[in-house]
Amino acid sequence: MKRHCRRRERDLDRAPETKNYKTGRWRAATGNKSMALDPYSLCPCGSGKKVKFCCNEIVDEMQRILSMRQNNQLHMALQALSQLRKSLKPGHPGEIWVRTTEATILLEDNQLDLAKTAVAEALTAIPDNPQLLALSALTTMIADGYAASRELIDRAFQEASEQRSLLSHLAILLTQHFMEESKIMAARQHLCLAVRYSTDPAQLVERLVAFDVDQSLPYWLRTDYFLKSVEVPEERQADYARARELEICGCYQLAANAFETLANRDPENSDLWYNTALCLAWSGDVQGAIEAFGEAACTQQDFDEAVECETLCQMLELTDPEEGIEVSRTVFRVGSAAKLLTNWEDQSRIVPSDEGDAEETPEIAGVFNLLDRPALTGAEVSADLEESSIPQVLGELTVINADPSSEESAVVLFEYGGRQPLDEQIPFILDSSAGELEQDGESQTISTIPSEVYDLHHHWDLPNETPVHVFHQLERRRWERTVQEVWPNMPLAALDGKTPLEAVGDDENKIELSASINTLEAICDQRGYYFDAAPLREQLKLAAPALLEVSAETEVAMFPLPRLRRVVLKDLTDEQMRQVTQRALATHVSALCYDVCKEALSRSDFLSDEEQSSLYSGLVGLCRNRFDREEALEWLQKGRAFDEQRDEPLEKLVTWDLREASVRAWDPDDEEGRRLLLRLWEHTSVKLPFLRSVLEQLVQTLHIDPPWDGSVIQTADVSSAAAGGVWTPDSEPAQEKSKLWLPGQD
Repeated sequence: MKRHCRRRERDLDRAPETKNYKTGRWRAATGNKSMALDPYSLCPCGSGKKVKFCCNEIVDEMQRILSMRQNNQLHMALQALSQLRKSLKPGHPGEIWVRTTEATILLEDNQLDLAKTAVAEALTAIPDNPQLLALSALTTMIADGYAASRELIDRAFQEASEQRSLLSHLAILLTQHFMEESKIMAARQHLCLAVRYSTDPAQLVERLVAFDVDQSLPYWLRTDYFLKSVEVPEERQADYARARELEICGCYQLAANAFETLANRDPENSDLWYNTALCLAWSGDVQGAIEAFGEAACTQQDFDEAVECETLCQMLELTDPEEGIEVSRTVFRVGSAAKLLTNWEDQSRIVPSDEGDAEETPEIAGVFNLLDRPALTGAEVSADLEESSIPQVLGELTVINADPSSEESAVVLFEYGGRQPLDEQIPFILDSSAGELEQDGESQTISTIPSEVYDLHHHWDLPNETPVHVFHQLERRRWERTVQEVWPNMPLAALDGKTPLEAVGDDENKIELSASINTLEAICDQRGYYFDAAPLREQLKLAAPALLEVSAETEVAMFPLPRLRRVVLKDLTDEQMRQVTQRALATHVSALCYDVCKEALSRSDFLSDEEQSSLYSGLVGLCRNRFDREEALEWLQKGRAFDEQRDEPLEKLVTWDLREASVRAWDPDDEEGRRLLLRLWEHTSVKLPFLRSVLEQLVQTLHIDPPWDGSVIQTADVSSAAAGGVWTPDSEPAQEKSKLWLPGQD
């Protein structure tokens, strides 16, 4: 643990700088509705009394003002509020209602400074009012950003807990802020906080689910973690209880400070360091969390738990690298977007990107990749092509159309992240435009990619007409070389610059080396590649993580994803297995899904027939992600047999045939695949007339010669094949869907 050091002298009050927030987010969060007040509902002033016995005399006027707000007559509403406030006697409870409404409308009208002033004046007149405290934190966060509002935010979460709606909106803003800062654990925790405070959490729960299934985020960071229960001496129990209270209410930085004070008094207590680290990560202090997780790892007696702490260190370091490949953004002004696009049609190093869709985003004229060499043609690509001969994507060029309403000219945003100097790319881009581009200001660094992550990812550009078997062979060869050759010989920061092979047998680096395999697996999982880590552990002379034995009473589904990977699945009850299956398939972690799908199918009483069928399909997709053609075919046969024995309709059975044809196409010499396609064309399509269109779409997607005679059939109602997959009857609206998401599902 050499790169970690005790943090007794760390500044407990530091906080990262942040960006300002626009009020558009506030309006979206709060809505703009007005409805008649029930005289027996709680008064909006926050007094705790019923409206009828509190602010009843101003209800009619406030309803009129709220109607103005609903009709976007904000200035008229503000004038009416000012007059109403002046008419109230000093100490009237309605003053709070009037002032909070005034501040809210000022926020919606983008008058940030006036909103802050209005809330500050209200707090002076009515100090310690919970509603005003929460609103003060909101207005400052929106106007000045997180750093300026942190103390107000902490105070609001501590003293205004009953203002659930306002605190939920505040947590949403914090989620947005931390996500923009790539502080994943902080973003997720504040989204959970928003759910907890919300009075109508359904939409927020959907956002949380979407967060947890986002495979672009490492699964180690998109999962629940919980503080550990710690026994402390009697004289410190009050301090420990206070730390837990601060965490519960959402004051994560203050909770971290409190836990760290306790940890410094008991520096060998790994659990206190772990709690400190979690709260620091949730507060957005990534560097502090890295150091505290390091302390937790080096003081932890259980080897596997120490590896988990070290893995969290490494994952956080990858999201907030101190050095690496800089990603820059350069802005170019465009003379004529149409001429520019025409000029780029003849550029062999500037090619359209699959990421852009101008039809869905009319303001974007096109998205292009800048390559390090001319693009290959389909004829130049073969399975034995050397990796060094394949063009690499250096950056992305986004052409944004002019905005007539604001008289803004068209622009090109160039985002570049590569080892070659940026100064070598800009002259080429300018020359390629034939005078249609002019650089607007200096290039700005927008992020940093850790070198070891950059070197693990490929940045290929292969032509769309690349046959599927060629693509699969190139991809498989690249990933196998990455895992077996590139990574074991790559200097890693976590190993103090040593390579994994150099660290073999070094007891000082054993925890870091074990954690680095977890990190590698998480990086590969983000890229859709699933590999078996056992051979790599054997090569590095490392034992697999110890399995966790659980009882029937254990809430296994609440385990963090990394810990869920260590559960002995065969020992779970059917109910536990049902919960774990849902959790695994909902979070899209390839290795976990693979193990869970196999175990669930081995004792399927808790699954519906449709879910069992979907699990077979999911295993086919997972085997595709690990380039295991033979096992994919095995699960295909089992899935088809299962559906045949339950007398599924022909449309469903044909889905298995189409999947099998797709998998068999990985081997161009597999005659069984061609016979299958021919059978579908000549016999099955007689019963399913639409099938011929699907088959034509399939062979075009796979870039193989159709084993039948006849012209290509084009139909408008057949959807385009997704990248790496094919259209199947599963995509028909009438087809019954499984309730389970399946990885790699067609």
